[in-house]
Amino acid sequence: MESLNNWVLAAGDALWTWIVLPVVIALGIWFTVRSGVVQFRMVPEMFRTLTDKTPCDESGKPQSVSAFQAFTISAASRVGVGNIAGVGTAIAVGGPEPCSGCG
Repeated sequence: MESLNNWVLAAGDALWTWIVLPVVIALGIWFTVRSGVVQFRMVPEMFRTLTDKTPCDESGKPQSVSAFQAFTISAASRVGVGNIAGVGTAIAVGGPEPCSGCG
């Protein structure tokens, strides 16, 4: 069983160090070039959209959620779910840390 564990650890280490990381970096560079460096090119548009005070869209109908409200809702849902999943995973893997100053 120990040899299987060592083999899985070595395989996982090799996979994440020599295969996954270079692939992620290569894909990041490819998408950056393919999209025309959109991450930096659209920064002014991002701030314009977030600070837009227009209560209506192009057709004149009122918007129910502003661009900033949509952004904050999206960010909150991602951060909140990550916090819940992170705490649940930490407790499942290692349990709560014992209190050094307790009782």
